[in-house]
Amino acid sequence: MFDSVRKHQRILLFVVVLLIFPAFAFFGIQGYDRFLSGGDDVAQVNGEPVTRADFEQAHREQLERMRQMLGGTVDTQLIDTPQLRAQVLENLIVQKVMAQHARESRIAISDVRLREAIRSIPGLIGADGRFDMERYRSLVNARGRSEAGYEAEMRRDLAMQALPDALYDSSWVPAAVGDRLYQILGEKRVVQEVRIDPARLAAGVNPSEEQLKAHFEQRADQYQQPEALSVQYVVLDAQGLSERAEVRASEVETFYEQNKARYTTAEERRASHILVQVDPKASAADREAARSKANGLLEKIKSGEDFAALAKTASDDPGSAPQGGDLGFFTRELMVKPFADAAFQMKPGEVRGLIETEFGLHIIRLAEVREGKVRPIDEVRAEITTSLKREIASRQLAESADTFTNMVYEQPDSLDPVVERFGLKLQTQTDLSRAGLAALGREHPLNQPKVLAALFKDDSIRDRRNIEAVDLGGRIVSARVIEHRPARQRTLDDVRDEVRVAVIREQAVRLAQERGKSLLAAMQAASTDEALAAAVQTATDQPLPAPKELSRLEPGELDSQALNAIFKASTVKLPINLGVDLGDRGYAVYRLTQVRAADPSKIEEIRKASAESVQRAIAEQDLRDYLDSRKAASEITRTLSRISPQRP
Repeated sequence: MFDSVRKHQRILLFVVVLLIFPAFAFFGIQGYDRFLSGGDDVAQVNGEPVTRADFEQAHREQLERMRQMLGGTVDTQLIDTPQLRAQVLENLIVQKVMAQHARESRIAISDVRLREAIRSIPGLIGADGRFDMERYRSLVNARGRSEAGYEAEMRRDLAMQALPDALYDSSWVPAAVGDRLYQILGEKRVVQEVRIDPARLAAGVNPSEEQLKAHFEQRADQYQQPEALSVQYVVLDAQGLSERAEVRASEVETFYEQNKARYTTAEERRASHILVQVDPKASAADREAARSKANGLLEKIKSGEDFAALAKTASDDPGSAPQGGDLGFFTRELMVKPFADAAFQMKPGEVRGLIETEFGLHIIRLAEVREGKVRPIDEVRAEITTSLKREIASRQLAESADTFTNMVYEQPDSLDPVVERFGLKLQTQTDLSRAGLAALGREHPLNQPKVLAALFKDDSIRDRRNIEAVDLGGRIVSARVIEHRPARQRTLDDVRDEVRVAVIREQAVRLAQERGKSLLAAMQAASTDEALAAAVQTATDQPLPAPKELSRLEPGELDSQALNAIFKASTVKLPINLGVDLGDRGYAVYRLTQVRAADPSKIEEIRKASAESVQRAIAEQDLRDYLDSRKAASEITRTLSRISPQRP
């Protein structure tokens, strides 16, 4: 074999060149660089990738959260800073570290825990208390996931949450530390606040042409018109197919008869119990002691003692004991067999025991029976029709996927053929950026990384051809560019009004800071109350404000920056004057005149109100310290060039 290779080296070399050259022609040197350096990964954590698709999804979600926090109308280009992108990447790295910890710690999420988490999602439990499977499937499809994929993500997230939960449950505050903390939280300080507001100074600012020009030239990149596309797109999805599907009345009736159990509400019973726990490995003596204890409790109940009171004091079930042993309503399937067999043979008011299960010995009191019933067909007709339509749509989607994919590829100059073939709606969207369009919502097809990446490829922009069909899990999308607007630098004349507003704001802030610092110096130099009041009047055209009492728990309208300055200030000699630079909000001077220790009668009240938040703060710090140590011990590489905004 090796002799053959040596004899045909030239032929093999020619074949290799034929294989390599087209790849360079199609993908370029950068494509090979991406291949050799980890594709489009933006980071590696102990050899596991953080993909660019992960980053783009998290980045869009963070921008949307910030946009909503700022009122929903802000241009996301203004808040999409390098610092924000770096923070998104660090968050993804932390998630990867936590996921690896969960895996190494063999943290497994049971099916029961997963079901509980899914049932807790708002809107999935109907008015009748039943889980709405169709609504759940719609939720999963809207997120572009399969049910298995969505549930796998939930398991991962729940496993990652196990560490913060454990730290919170195990964190504690020593009594001496707690007492000191509550004294600090209850301490009050009396201050007079003088704020220099830039908005009140803006009217007197009149920037020159030179100042406008200098500001624009220094920040020209902030006034760029971003690259954007106008696109046509079509979506083949189960929802659209479902709306067009037809279901006959006979099909509904047949389905109802064949699946009547689905529309039967199972019998439910409400019971209370007292549990005497018995370890399965307990000795015969221990088991006999437990049985003796349980029999004693049973005799007390039979003699008339209150069941709920006994359950609160004697039951070993931490979940139900505080409620007097009440387990609420349950179906037979929710209980272990010996318990269920007993409970479903009893009559309301009856007490039965001892019932032995894997958990120990139970004394059961049945409170109420809720009979099962079959919902009539007229009540569920619409539900069945919808379900059948969705089944038809799912089948049609699977059958149509290949045809749709082939048509948009084989007839690349128009989406009209698939519109006509599948009865779809041809939609148009303008101003689509590389980061998507926040106004469409994060689940919109045009905000999905795969679709955006395909649309912003050079050949998609240049040739105006259909992108290959993208499967988003229950939705298949294709689109084509109809107009490309390259990023361009706008001129000063284009944005003069914006620049003028920005310069006025900057100058007003600077004036406020200068005036605030001058006021601070004047207040420090004032030797009498009259001189102090005069200094404030001169700086603000207003009298010195009345004193107000503040505490860390009751800060009034003060922000954290000012509050920290006030409570960090030395109080050895009072009164003192403090200056606080509030950034774009101007400058504030605080005159601190009194410090009042926490009222001893309020300490316990403060303890009750703050203990949980103090414990949470300690747990959060423990978590940060742990994650920092895990990150330090991990092999992490970041490719920051791949998280920068893409330019044409």
